[in-house]
Amino acid sequence: MKIIIYINYIYIRMAETRHFQIVPDNTQSDGKLSYDKSGNPTIRIRIPDTERHLLGGTVRLNGKFQVFKDAAENPPVDATGMRMHESIGVYSIIDSITFQNFKGDTIEKIENYNRFCSTFIPVGNSKQDSYNSFGTCALTMPNYELQRKSVVNQTVGNSFSIPLISGLMNGYNPIPLSSTWGVGGLEIIINLAPSANVFFSSDDSSASFTGGFYELSNVNLTGETAIPEPEMLQQLQTQKQNIIEYNTINSFYQSVNSTNAVFSMNLGLSRVLSVFGTFVPTSFINNLVEDGLATLYPVNTDKTPAVIQSVIWQRAGERFPFLYNIDTVHKDNAENRFSDSQITRNYLSAIKTFSQLGRTMVSTQTNQVATNDAAELRYKDFDDGGSMSGIGVSYDHISNNGVSFKNTPLGIQINLDLDSDNPQGLYLFAHNKNTIIISNGNVQVIS
Repeated sequence: MKIIIYINYIYIRMAETRHFQIVPDNTQSDGKLSYDKSGNPTIRIRIPDTERHLLGGTVRLNGKFQVFKDAAENPPVDATGMRMHESIGVYSIIDSITFQNFKGDTIEKIENYNRFCSTFIPVGNSKQDSYNSFGTCALTMPNYELQRKSVVNQTVGNSFSIPLISGLMNGYNPIPLSSTWGVGGLEIIINLAPSANVFFSSDDSSASFTGGFYELSNVNLTGETAIPEPEMLQQLQTQKQNIIEYNTINSFYQSVNSTNAVFSMNLGLSRVLSVFGTFVPTSFINNLVEDGLATLYPVNTDKTPAVIQSVIWQRAGERFPFLYNIDTVHKDNAENRFSDSQITRNYLSAIKTFSQLGRTMVSTQTNQVATNDAAELRYKDFDDGGSMSGIGVSYDHISNNGVSFKNTPLGIQINLDLDSDNPQGLYLFAHNKNTIIISNGNVQVIS
């Protein structure tokens, strides 16, 4: 099979492709992995050093996912009330993911990966995707009761097969594996998340599953590699330098507990394309009663909305890219239960250009400040995949070169009605363009 891949304005002709399947290096004798049960919270997979290219878009993590409500490995039942974040399914168990070569040089690392997925995935997937193809692969389901019954309460477990969402894996460039003219073998390290931040209760008590946990079995990585045609292979072997560009995600965390939130962050990135993030009360994190992966607008202690009145995006202390304050509809009408349209549009556009957004799960149903006409936000009752609220800004969706924050701080100022002692965590993700320079078997990443 012959394929042609467009990379750095050069056509690389591939002579053939070949499928592979690799099991983790650190699998125990029973083939099971679990953060809480086996004490083995890491999946480590090594793709060998070979004169082939890895086609990142074909790579999938596969296995079987099963949930237990206690250490005796009893499965949950309806009365247990055990749930997980329905819009991202099995992605909720991945705490971080790292791609590095066999020398230990980090090529890409995404912290707070499950949080990134809950912020990112609903924007680009439709409700139909979550029911059908994506639901089958990632165990998602927009209906939280159906997801609980078919995934969490499933007595024999569910098989999954998920793409590893990252810039390196989802880019157009094939990844050269050779130590001579490539990265020198690729190692993928997946750190699993604690069960306390994966599961939460349908009501206000987790007494029936305080010892609950998840377990993985039959874990493996599949994908395809390709080998260039002889003349292209010879060119790669003789050239002194190989350059690959790809997009990546950098994770940051801040917290606020006042009516005037001022964030100043040194990103250290030179080609930032966009920034986006989501809030969650810090008390929800690693809490079996609340969903630690919920993407909410700020709330007070009694779960009444701490409505956002204005947002100011800054670069080096100056308003940028908007030269004005974004005053929300809630500044004049705090009782409005729907999110501000400009805040929502900027959040969506930071992930995918708004004019090109053909499918999304973000809607008036999933992006609310308060539930119906109630004073509080009953986020567990949301249909269509749960709450999907966030903030964001796109810096460059035309030239794709980005804006430099290498030596310039990013500033965000938010005025909100947070008038109680209820700290809010802001998980912020910077979408940046990276460059790998491979020279004589050495790898240098420029961000």
